Amino acid sequence: MGKVTHGESWWLTAPRHVLRCTGHLKMDGSQCRHEAVPGTNVCNQHGALAPTVRASAALRIQMSVDDAVKRLHQMLDDGGVDARDKIKILHDLLDRGGLAATSKVLVGIVTEDPVEKLFASILSDSNATYDTYVVQPKQITQDAAQEALDAVEDVPDWDGFRGPLTDVVDAPERVSTLPPKHILEDLERLGLL
Repeated sequence: MGKVTHGESWWLTAPRHVLRCTGHLKMDGSQCRHEAVPGTNVCNQHGALAPTVRASAALRIQMSVDDAVKRLHQMLDDGGVDARDKIKILHDLLDRGGLAATSKVLVGIVTEDPVEKLFASILSDSNATYDTYVVQPKQITQDAAQEALDAVEDVPDWDGFRGPLTDVVDAPERVSTLPPKHILEDLERLGLL
């Protein structure tokens, strides 16, 4: 609101509920042709966006609610008002009273991933994940790593092996006795090889 402009001829026959901005133009001093923002007597360009003007306008609109409800009740009791108009009034009163049949959908922008927020809150609490006195990581020494590699080398060849799973799927023709490449790289990085 406040940006709707009309010519001088329209303002001469304007409806009573439409207020004209009381501001004046700088170039020639004539009255502004914009509609005033509801609750004020000026348009956005002449001060309706000022915080104090907006607060006063909101207060004026809130103060007029009781009068509007009284007028709606008078229209409901008036026999000259069409039944369709009365139904619209009743629907509006029920909607504004919080008994609306319609639902509202709030759409917004999420600035934070809720899953990440959950895990961050869990991980920030030291007692939330595990008891540090119960779970102790096993220390791997270079000797233990070498023993594990020697044990892998001692595994017999797979060529003659027939187990319960090999009845369905044939065993691979060549099976490496070395650990996978990524494990070897990790052992080297840890200085265990």
